[in-house]
Amino acid sequence: MHTGCAWHAESADHLWGPTVFRVAGPPESQAFLAEQVWLPLLVEGGKRWGITIGYFSKLLSLPMALQSPDATAQPRHPFSWHSPAAIPIGDWRISPFYLSIEREVEAEFVAKLVIGLQLSASFDKEGSNLTVGASRTTGFWPHPDAVYLLEFCGTHPLALQFLVCDEKQNASIDRCLEEVFR
Repeated sequence: MHTGCAWHAESADHLWGPTVFRVAGPPESQAFLAEQVWLPLLVEGGKRWGITIGYFSKLLSLPMALQSPDATAQPRHPFSWHSPAAIPIGDWRISPFYLSIEREVEAEFVAKLVIGLQLSASFDKEGSNLTVGASRTTGFWPHPDAVYLLEFCGTHPLALQFLVCDEKQNASIDRCLEEVFR
């Protein structure tokens, strides 16, 4: 039986054991994404404590910013990963031993899918949960005084569209609205 262990630190998730993951950003996607999948046992500690038996998938996302004059995204990807032996398989990578996913900022959208049993207690904004069977949960934490576009389909997570226009006070948001309604 394969087991995984995750330690959730302030700015990174450290994962030991077999983990399937992918990280995407512009121009491949319309948001900054990091997705991880575990089977069949995951034990968590740090900011979240818990145990999952079965299938567990977690997607973290940050929006592309529309505040620059040419409407391009931030130049650096806010999620970075390190794995000494990651094996690429299409869009995915398999890390058989260790994976670290570092976050420059906290995710503003999180989608989780559990099939099996999960019990977790959390000391962060994602909250605690108990799942027996199957559940899909999402969390969205927008900034105040910003305009967002968020389109998410659980069966096609890489098709996520997540845009934000965080204009300065008293500035026109016309360009942002044009992009959102386009």
